[in-house]
Amino acid sequence: MSSMEAYQHFDDRVLLKVQESDEPELQEARSLLSRIYSKPYYNFIGKTAITEHSQHKTEDMVLNEVLRCSKRRSLVDEKENVILEFMRVHYGKGKEDPLQHVRFYSKNATASARCFRLPECAYEMFSPRKFDEYCVRVFVKEPHLVAPVREAFERWCRKYNNSQVYPLEFRV
Repeated sequence: MSSMEAYQHFDDRVLLKVQESDEPELQEARSLLSRIYSKPYYNFIGKTAITEHSQHKTEDMVLNEVLRCSKRRSLVDEKENVILEFMRVHYGKGKEDPLQHVRFYSKNATASARCFRLPECAYEMFSPRKFDEYCVRVFVKEPHLVAPVREAFERWCRKYNNSQVYPLEFRV
């Protein structure tokens, strides 16, 4: 769009016209719009902790190991339909305790009172031991791959990674 005049009139009516059109050159746009509207979500297989075995490997290396753990050798050929990703979750401060960066006031404080840091002993019983989590998550694009990939992922966790797959209960 080179003209701001034309751009300001661009709204959902254009998308409706693309969807209703039978023009062959708009076929790719129609299929993209139908995917956006139908939201085909990938199937979540499970997640597990990153252990010493997997922490220095790339996602692609771990995915190859998982697929080779399958009883079905053809699963290796389905690599493009399996997504394995490393995920890191933390409380905003990485490995650090986020409460060490929060200041508090006493409820009886006066206007001239100063803030203070809460001593760790006051909350350590309610605080996690680790403040970040690294894990491996696996998804599949095709529903027929859910069971074999879950089986291969569980086998990889037991055989190589020495970890447990979550969720524990899994229904296909």
